[in-house]
Amino acid sequence: MTPRGAGTRDAAARDAAARDAAARDAETSLQDNPETGSSASVAVPRPADHHQEGDAAAADLVPADVAPSLASWDELAAAACRCTACPELAAARTNVVVGVNPPGARILLIGEAPGATEDAKGLPFVGASGRLLDRLLSEAGLVRSQVAVANILKCRPPNNRKPKKSEMDRCSPWIDRQLALIDPAVVCTLGGTALEWALGRNARIGTARGAEHEWRGRVLIPTYHPSAALRFGLDSPAMEALRDDLKLVEAAASRLRAESTR
Repeated sequence: MTPRGAGTRDAAARDAAARDAAARDAETSLQDNPETGSSASVAVPRPADHHQEGDAAAADLVPADVAPSLASWDELAAAACRCTACPELAAARTNVVVGVNPPGARILLIGEAPGATEDAKGLPFVGASGRLLDRLLSEAGLVRSQVAVANILKCRPPNNRKPKKSEMDRCSPWIDRQLALIDPAVVCTLGGTALEWALGRNARIGTARGAEHEWRGRVLIPTYHPSAALRFGLDSPAMEALRDDLKLVEAAASRLRAESTR
């Protein structure tokens, strides 16, 4: 004999199982079909072991091992965004600022590291320094949207402090690979940190700027960082030097372009 009430309990159990299965199907649909739903607009919990696997993969990511084999800018961006090689920077960042690479860019500007605005927006040189850079590039006959831009560090240092040498060493494989992927004719370093990365710790902007340097088979032109020019003032020698050096960048790029078509 079937105990009294067993049929009711069995039906309730089947209903609960069906609800659980439907919930799992809905979660899978949201994760596999971003057009019908995404984690940005719908919170879909992920199992704890997924987080642990992701954290472990990021912790195991060594830029020096990964970057040289990346075949495209998109691959590099995806890998860099998972990087936690500098724990202090990774813990504090809002965005990894990989940089921008317009198709056919012949000029690469290299800065130090993202600032607060760059960290918030995930793009390089979009704050006050970026607005100045846009204006001076235009004055030099260059279009910002046609120039590649990146930083030595991809994450903002706390309080905009100067990058540590250990951070630069760990992060350098990203910019080294970006240089190879972009293959610019002219590289312009903005500020002392970028110059130090390119020419060594003893290099100084005051003596290196205003001239072309042969570097890694390319033309290198060092100059001041736009933030330094702003700090010293619109009529300062640093501002004038930055303006003149960007004109030198344009002249070098134009000359090399003409030489390549002969």
